[in-house]
Amino acid sequence: MEYFSYATGLQIFVGLWFFLALPGHIMQKFMGGDSYATLLLIGGIILAFAALYCSYKKQVMATSWLALVTLVVMIFIRDLVRRFYLAPYFKLSDLVVEPQYSPLIFFLVTFVVGIIMIGYLLKLAFGCRKEVTK
Repeated sequence: MEYFSYATGLQIFVGLWFFLALPGHIMQKFMGGDSYATLLLIGGIILAFAALYCSYKKQVMATSWLALVTLVVMIFIRDLVRRFYLAPYFKLSDLVVEPQYSPLIFFLVTFVVGIIMIGYLLKLAFGCRKEVTK
């Protein structure tokens, strides 16, 4: 738990540095210019400090869940930063969607074969277990 506490404390300072290094127009979006971005930033900061607090209290499960949720929130924040950077040059709606079904079919076939193999291995494993207990 000590390593988590030190790493999270360090990451808070690194995150603050990254935030202050953002261009002004992007930083303003997180400082009230965009309500979604502002709420995510506030939520991420609160979650990070809550995880840090729980780690000092040696509450492993609470720390783990808070760290996971914090990670997800920070992923969304990073996505917003990327969108704000690229907004003058690129919009997702500009992309043309061309469906490709062959990769989907290949994935589904591989997935079904994998499930069948796992089922067969479990059947063998439980079959061997019954023979050992007899």
